[in-house]
Amino acid sequence: MHPTPDDIRTIILDYGMVLCRRPSLEEIDRIAQIFRVDHPTFWQLYEKNRGAYDKSDIGGKEYWDRFASDTNTHIRRVQ
Repeated sequence: MHPTPDDIRTIILDYGMVLCRRPSLEEIDRIAQIFRVDHPTFWQLYEKNRGAYDKSDIGGKEYWDRFASDTNTHIRRVQ
């Protein structure tokens, strides 16, 4: 049984190829499903705020909040 978006409690992402390898197509597909976008849209949105993130103008939370906002998705944070 696969978890639904409501079952997912945490998403940890480092797909900038800084600390980890390039994600597989299956991994990108799973993230794209969570945000309800196709692969081309995922990569377009991934790059949209990447410059600001890489320059430390925004942090990881703000980066993914913007990504979620662009996809009309809400990221629920659990303490």
